[in-house]
Amino acid sequence: MAFDARQAIVTGGATGIGKAVAKQLVDSGATVFIGDIDTAKAEETAAEIEPTGQRCRAYPLDLGDMDSIDAFITSLKPASEKVDILVNCAGIAAPEEFFELTPQQWDRIMDINLKGTFFLSQKISKGMSEAKYGRIVNLSSASAFTPSTRPMVSYDVSKAALVMLTKVMALKLAPYGVTVNSVAPGPVVTDLLRQFFDDPNTLEKGVEGIPIGRLAQPEDVVEAILFFCSERSGYITGTTLPVEGGNLLVKHIVYGVE
Repeated sequence: MAFDARQAIVTGGATGIGKAVAKQLVDSGATVFIGDIDTAKAEETAAEIEPTGQRCRAYPLDLGDMDSIDAFITSLKPASEKVDILVNCAGIAAPEEFFELTPQQWDRIMDINLKGTFFLSQKISKGMSEAKYGRIVNLSSASAFTPSTRPMVSYDVSKAALVMLTKVMALKLAPYGVTVNSVAPGPVVTDLLRQFFDDPNTLEKGVEGIPIGRLAQPEDVVEAILFFCSERSGYITGTTLPVEGGNLLVKHIVYGVE
């Protein structure tokens, strides 16, 4: 898939799935703006992907802070007159016991995974609608469909809400030539997943619950995301594509985080 002359934002692009998406987009001809709360890591990633800084740049972005979202958009203006593609990869998860979950823990997950994603998309999609073209891809999770076995109440709910948000945005933006879709990975080997397991051998036991027989790598999810970013998906909007190795076929998510 070619993305020559396209300009893309990838949130959470410093590591994991976001980093893999940013790299593939740049390799396919796009200019990519990485937004991440870990600015130092994001800058390191951008330099690794494209050392000249011409087609991959990093900017601070905290989706839990509305001022940070506004500052991020403002910082892009000197470098970009338009954004063609927005990939919302940024998200967080944390262990949460059902009876011990606090309002503060709930709000933190929802602010980043859902609220911040919406308001960034709202602001970016205005320019897309004026240009009569845009691709927005949200990163949900297979645990949006079946609760994870790990204690992650607000994470699961936030990812399920992203599925509906994708549909709502798709309906509102379709008349303007903007498509909105989401990808729902099962367990993917990233830092987000590793934080739940002190023993790597325990992590690998998750393979037993996946029909394809292995945990996903970030690159396994990238092709689905790039399809929704491309011209090939121009007549698809409002859909969510699970990329989970058949995990949903066994009716539970072993770990449920990407």
